[in-house]
Amino acid sequence: MKLFSSMTLFMNGFIILIIVTINLSFALSVVSSEIQLFNQNVELEINHQVKTENYSSIKINSNSEMFTQATTDGWFGNGTKMYPFIIDPLVINSSITTIKIDNVNSYFILRNFFLTGIGVTTKIGIALNNVSNGFIINNTISNFNSTGILVNSSKRVELSKNAIYNNVEGVSIGNSFNIRVTNNTIQDNEKIGINILSSNQNIISNNTLANLNDEIIFAYSGDNTINDNNIQNGG
Repeated sequence: MKLFSSMTLFMNGFIILIIVTINLSFALSVVSSEIQLFNQNVELEINHQVKTENYSSIKINSNSEMFTQATTDGWFGNGTKMYPFIIDPLVINSSITTIKIDNVNSYFILRNFFLTGIGVTTKIGIALNNVSNGFIINNTISNFNSTGILVNSSKRVELSKNAIYNNVEGVSIGNSFNIRVTNNTIQDNEKIGINILSSNQNIISNNTLANLNDEIIFAYSGDNTINDNNIQNGG
């Protein structure tokens, strides 16, 4: 009986070992597949083809238009939270002066543009209307005779690390909520640094506002968070 018990224990242990080995192999296979997929996407972003286009502005009016332009111009991403469309001069390789995006809720990152209003009739550098899930990062916007960045009727948009100067006003937010304006440098605009109209639950923090008549103006707005902004030579 002792021999039988020992053999049973051995057999059970062997079976458990096999099960553990199979489960471990499966788990490693899943992890390996995820790593491979991640590496493929990283490689896709690094090695995407640069295309030269003959347009001087970006105008998108829907999710489908954004997908079509992303496909045509070789933008990285698919518009999801994990793989947002990445729009930058390295992809477009053209003299873009203005950007207008309307009616889009696909995830996208707009970054690294140098936009100037000198010699153009458009009054706004970047205009977002009815947009959500947009990230406007590390752009330089100057010399527009109205607004550097306009956000209207939008939600879940972030403006971060942009340099906005020599416009009439730096940032204008209207009829929007859950907009984050953080770590931007907004200076030498003719009238207003950040103008917030009929907008709630926004965060304005860690911005540098310099040489402005009015740094931040609110009208018909509430429940906004304003903190840790650096105001220099205020009006």
